[in-house]
Amino acid sequence: GSIEVTVFPNLYKRISALLEKNKILLVDGKVETERRLQVIANQIQDAKTVVVKSNQTKPPTVSKRWVLRIDAQHENQQTQQNLADFLVSEPGNIPVIIFEQRTDKKLIQPKERWIPDSVGIQSRLVEILGTDNVVLQNIKK
Repeated sequence: GSIEVTVFPNLYKRISALLEKNKILLVDGKVETERRLQVIANQIQDAKTVVVKSNQTKPPTVSKRWVLRIDAQHENQQTQQNLADFLVSEPGNIPVIIFEQRTDKKLIQPKERWIPDSVGIQSRLVEILGTDNVVLQNIKK
């Protein structure tokens, strides 16, 4: 789905250079549901520059991410249900981004849908989505 983000002029002046098509941003703000679902933005950052704060003594080791493309052939209820069921059944520590090819949307999945890195996981994702629609990316830091 999509959500509307309201950005007031002072914030817009500070972050306008970040606003590019297909750029992933971290939005901190207040959720409003009176007329429609929207976020009133307090802060917006480029997701690539966000440092994850952790209570752990070791720094975060996220250096990969799964990118799962939903192409026209796999854009159906059954495939989406199979994918959702699989993601929650294989908990892991690698973020998952679902790319909807038709709408050009990128959806970052919640931590509950992060999965591990293994050949078995990749094979099962290929069964669900097709060979060219599953990529485990190395993130440049």
